[in-house]
Amino acid sequence: MNSTSAAIIVTYNPDITILDEFIEVLLPQVTQVLIIDNSEPAKVLDYPGVEVIRLNDNIGIAAAQNIGVQKAIDRGYDFVFTFDQDSRIASTFCRDMIEEYQCYEQQYPIACLGPVINQQSQNKGLIEKDFIISSGALFPLQAFKDVGLFKSEWFIDMIDVEWSYRARTKGLLSFESTRVLMHHNIGENDYPRLFNREVRIGSPVRQYYLVRNWIFSLKSESFTTKYKFYVLTLLLKKIPLFALLAPRKTRIKFIIQGLLDGIMGKGGKYSS
Repeated sequence: MNSTSAAIIVTYNPDITILDEFIEVLLPQVTQVLIIDNSEPAKVLDYPGVEVIRLNDNIGIAAAQNIGVQKAIDRGYDFVFTFDQDSRIASTFCRDMIEEYQCYEQQYPIACLGPVINQQSQNKGLIEKDFIISSGALFPLQAFKDVGLFKSEWFIDMIDVEWSYRARTKGLLSFESTRVLMHHNIGENDYPRLFNREVRIGSPVRQYYLVRNWIFSLKSESFTTKYKFYVLTLLLKKIPLFALLAPRKTRIKFIIQGLLDGIMGKGGKYSS
């Protein structure tokens, strides 16, 4: 059966050379490519056959993805893919992912399907996951109709986790395909050092979003008690670690603000 699909790429000050290469590979594989540009000001140029939505503001990855998802729903597509600007895929990636979905859709209630990330692909069917990272994920658009869109007030971090857990409350599950591979740069590369060792955590402002959204998670009905206990342990373990890393004063400032805004329920973009 022929299926229609949209690919959503959320960009923020992208490396245009990398984006050019990605679009060249992606464009023949889907019905529509949608670029939602969060750059301030807009950075993405026009591409033939690609719809570019320039926001001239960083409204967050969740809100930007929601714009693309809603367009795909309005246009009656069957599937939507979500990608980051630095993802790399094979020329058959989208076809392979849709074939995987169609192979298993009668067997499993699939909310979203993700590829194997930065590992060797295998052929062991689907593996159920608590969540799937958004880059490279395939969603049947019916899942968004059943579950709802991403939580735009969370802005960034934990977006994909919360949606997957919320889908589970609707009886829909997240899976990884062991057959389809994707290369992806997860997170930031400029990591701070502690005792002369690199610590793989994000920038101070990312600590704000992470800590705030951990607090949101504790208050959310999407998550199980078991997961909330896990989040609580993360807060107790990670905050002292974050506070040790340079620039210490800046990180502590963002951590405290994240805790306060999380408790007060203040979402959206960070504002001092």
